[in-house]
Amino acid sequence: MSDMTAITCWWQGIPGIDGNCIPGDLTFADRAAAIVCAARLHGALPPETSGPARQAERTADGLFEMFQEAATDQEALRLRLAVAMVCSTLVPGEKVDLSAIKRRARWLAAYMNRPSRKASRRVAPAAQLAG
Repeated sequence: MSDMTAITCWWQGIPGIDGNCIPGDLTFADRAAAIVCAARLHGALPPETSGPARQAERTADGLFEMFQEAATDQEALRLRLAVAMVCSTLVPGEKVDLSAIKRRARWLAAYMNRPSRKASRRVAPAAQLAG
């Protein structure tokens, strides 16, 4: 039997994406997720303000704005995770279509929030039922 706790993702340890890293500052979580996802797409970020670094910054700015527009903290969390999932399917260094990434991420976030079509047989933990 395999140990499922050994599974890791590239976004492990990133506040706002990794469920084990709960950020105290949600603006920081949005910024961290945005720049990490942009770096995943554009590659390592050089310390310049033109060329690839500027493209990465534009991507990060667009993602940050999307996260900030979320109506709730839960929606923002789903969007950050969805963007990370979309970035996982793209080839780093290839042309970035930010509007396509946002569309796919919004669809994934909505899917994560979709209720089950069947009645769930799961039982909520007693602490959730009491609260």
